[in-house]
Amino acid sequence: MTKAKHRTKHNTTSKRNRFEAALLTTVELPTDGVQRPEHWLAKLLWPEFEELPVGLMSITLILMLALEKDLQMFVMETLAGSFSPLLVILFFNLIAFGILALYHVFSKAPKSDLEKRGMIGFAVVCCATSGLLGGYRLYLEQSSWLQLFGIWNVLQGVSLVILFQTKALNEKSMSDQNAPLAGTIANFILVGSLYVILKYGFNLHYIDNFSICVAYAMSVSLWVCDYIYSNNRE
Repeated sequence: MTKAKHRTKHNTTSKRNRFEAALLTTVELPTDGVQRPEHWLAKLLWPEFEELPVGLMSITLILMLALEKDLQMFVMETLAGSFSPLLVILFFNLIAFGILALYHVFSKAPKSDLEKRGMIGFAVVCCATSGLLGGYRLYLEQSSWLQLFGIWNVLQGVSLVILFQTKALNEKSMSDQNAPLAGTIANFILVGSLYVILKYGFNLHYIDNFSICVAYAMSVSLWVCDYIYSNNRE
């Protein structure tokens, strides 16, 4: 694909430093209009949102809420102890768009711009939470080169917050492509099994479990889909 076919979009919103300017400069792919970063560093930090990874984040969140009693108590105490309309709205928006993500994974119905923005927001909350909290925990609990992964996770979480706040992540960041059924079922089984193994086999904290499952959803799930699809064609 030649450079001339790309349409560069310079986001003028609060470019306060070189890092943010590089992060917000994007190109629009001519094939499906999906927005992607131009700078090499931004390519490492910029997530590629599709309905399957977002659906996997949703099912991971459901598993975590269903299995983790400490988290259940924390959510109930937070909602009951300091009643805030904004907090309640955020909580129910997460539930609504998480359910919407599951619906679109198993449906071929087109996604509206509003649905895409909601699913992007849901995924950003999941990725930023797993990156910031998971990375911070990893940094504190390790005393070796593994701390570098913690720092990298935090950097990714901060980058996502910047991208979402400046509206660089929007409906054009999500592909319209539908997830194949066989790959979807395989990934749901794999991510569910992964969470159970991490919890009961390795006794990890639920933030660590969530972070690993989100990383799987963003980095591995689409590769699994491609592998199953290529084998089915043979």
